[in-house]
Amino acid sequence: MIVSYFQVYVACQLMLIVLVGAVPDYHIDQEGIPSSRAELAKHIHFAGNFTSVVTEWYLIEQEAYKLSLESSLFFSGLLVGNITFGPVSDKLSRKPVYISVKIVNRFFLTPNYDIFAVSWFFVGIVNGGVVLVSFVLTQEYVGK
Repeated sequence: MIVSYFQVYVACQLMLIVLVGAVPDYHIDQEGIPSSRAELAKHIHFAGNFTSVVTEWYLIEQEAYKLSLESSLFFSGLLVGNITFGPVSDKLSRKPVYISVKIVNRFFLTPNYDIFAVSWFFVGIVNGGVVLVSFVLTQEYVGK
C-alpha cells in the first residue's frame, strides 16, 4: 500500500535534525572578539566546505542549546498532531485529512532560526497527523 510507504518519509524526517544539525570543527579567532553576534560571526571559521544550521546561524557555544530545542519542538509537535488529528480524522474521514496534511507539510521554508524553530514545531504537528492517520487507515484495509 502506498499509504504505508509514507511512514518511511516520516522516519527520515525524524532523523533529519541529526544531519541538518551536524556540528563541524570550527576555530574562533581570539583577538578582538566583539560582543555582537554579527561581528562574532566574522571571527568564526568552520573546517571544510560544510553546511548545516550550525554554520548557517552560528549555533555554537552559548547558542548550541538551540539544536536540542529543535528536537524538543519537533516531538512536541508530534504530540499535538497526534492529539489533534485523531479526532479530526474520525469526524471528517481519514483520506481527506491525510491528503491535506501531506500537502501542508510541503510549505515550510526557513530564512532564519526563529522561523526554523516555529516551522519545525509545525512539521512535527503535521507528521503526527500523518503517522496517526496513515496507521489507522492502513489498519482499516488490513483488519484484525
